[in-house]
Amino acid sequence: ARVVLSLFTLLSVASGLIYTAEHTVNPDIPDYFTALYFGLTTLTTVGFGDITPVTFGGKLVVSGAILAGVTVIPTQAAVLVEALLDYEKQREMDRNEINQKEQRKKNKLA
Repeated sequence: ARVVLSLFTLLSVASGLIYTAEHTVNPDIPDYFTALYFGLTTLTTVGFGDITPVTFGGKLVVSGAILAGVTVIPTQAAVLVEALLDYEKQREMDRNEINQKEQRKKNKLA
């Protein structure tokens, strides 16, 4: 949940900043949804090129979003994968423990 929350926060902040910097002067960003789309394509470094910032502030926000995208997203993905691997390892250990207990019961009964 923490990984999803941090990615959502990053996307929301980047989109809000780009909307604030560009919506009054850039006809390509007329609403927050468009800024959200632009923020998502920027953070994931896809950058289709259909929307570009025109102000210095917008370019600064986009530069920061790109840097955040290439650092934060892979880091959060690694945290998520590590948590999934730990969970799977714990499940395997629990299964082995249950199997050992069952085997001991069978041995006592035999």
